Amino acid sequence: KRLRPRAYKIQIIQALTPSGKVARTNFVVDKLERIDASPDFLRQVCFSDEATFHVNGAVNRYNCRIWGSQNPHVTCELETGSPKVNEWSSLMHDKFIGLLFFWEKTLTGRSYLDMLERYALPQLPPQTILQQDGAPPYFWQHVRNHLDREVTGRWIGRGEPIAWPPRSSDFTPLDFLWGYLKNIVYQVTINDLQHLKARIRDIAATVTPNMLQATWNEVEYRLDICRATKGAHIEIY
Repeated sequence: KRLRPRAYKIQIIQALTPSGKVARTNFVVDKLERIDASPDFLRQVCFSDEATFHVNGAVNRYNCRIWGSQNPHVTCELETGSPKVNEWSSLMHDKFIGLLFFWEKTLTGRSYLDMLERYALPQLPPQTILQQDGAPPYFWQHVRNHLDREVTGRWIGRGEPIAWPPRSSDFTPLDFLWGYLKNIVYQVTINDLQHLKARIRDIAATVTPNMLQATWNEVEYRLDICRATKGAHIEIY
């Protein structure tokens, strides 16, 4: 019988604890109940996250495919200390807000708060629910205080007011954006940081409303799968 090898994407995930699975299950059940009560609920949510882009394309897992019936044992050499840039974006059902580059090698609570005050929150439509994960800069007390004042009761994050479950990056549609960008950005050799940022901007401009809508449909599907599997990680192909 003729072999028909397929391409598989590498998916790296963090181990879930029993309490983590319970938190994920409770989260998705609550959100699916809100969707049942108001079909437009997800349209009110703005998902946000950051990603790191290296000039040399390091750890570009989104663009990694292994074809064959056996492990080819191929290695890729990458230079260490490659220049990198941190980029923040947020997605709504019909647009994305972002392509904001941070100069710091590591995002801090102060720089994140400045971004929220001057850039992100002023662009959100009324009654938008802002989602962020539990990363340390997002959990900085001044950040949480600011969100409590500006979007009272309408933000999702670690702890409060709407708790984002730990290790749940598979819930957010931002992996679509990062995967789409990294898959195309690194199809050419990147010369330097300016070239890298220009490539990111150019590729991001090709994201269409239809692509966003398809991504939004996937979010509800993922929540439903997580409920059915009682909090297990979702396989993303």
